[in-house]
Amino acid sequence: MVRRWPALASAVEAAGFESGSFLCAPLSVGGGLGSLNLYNRIGSAFSEFDAALLRVYATLIASTIRLARDGREAREEVAGLIKAMESRSIIEQAKGIVMATGGVSADEAFDFLVVSSQQRNIKLARLAKELVDLTSGADGVKAIARTRDYSRSRQGTSILTSSSCPDATTARLPG
Repeated sequence: MVRRWPALASAVEAAGFESGSFLCAPLSVGGGLGSLNLYNRIGSAFSEFDAALLRVYATLIASTIRLARDGREAREEVAGLIKAMESRSIIEQAKGIVMATGGVSADEAFDFLVVSSQQRNIKLARLAKELVDLTSGADGVKAIARTRDYSRSRQGTSILTSSSCPDATTARLPG
């Protein structure tokens, strides 16, 4: 032990294990290395069977850690996919609003939403939700009608410039 692991030998001696025995089984999980160590003050306290049993135990521990990590990563991925599906729905609604009010194609409406979210420095899903909320209900229908008339009379003005959305910036509709 002294030749192979001098630092460990010093630590063992400092801890009062002047004579004794130990078992060490490596743990390798996802590129990380560690070990499972057993110490005993009694010399020759561990048999070959104990060493084999420790290796099996270390393998089970490493497998359990890998499964826990995989499970956590899977839960995170599912949560991300659920969030993406929810935001996709609201973005599609906002695209429809832009298409209806601006008389533009689906691609042009999406490009408009992307540019608007970048100009306002907010996520596309948040901008889409604000737009859908802005146009919901009776007041929203009136706002759409006013915006449609206004955007036709002044080609290129944003539907996002509204008194009910005070932090909006002007973005140009395509065309």
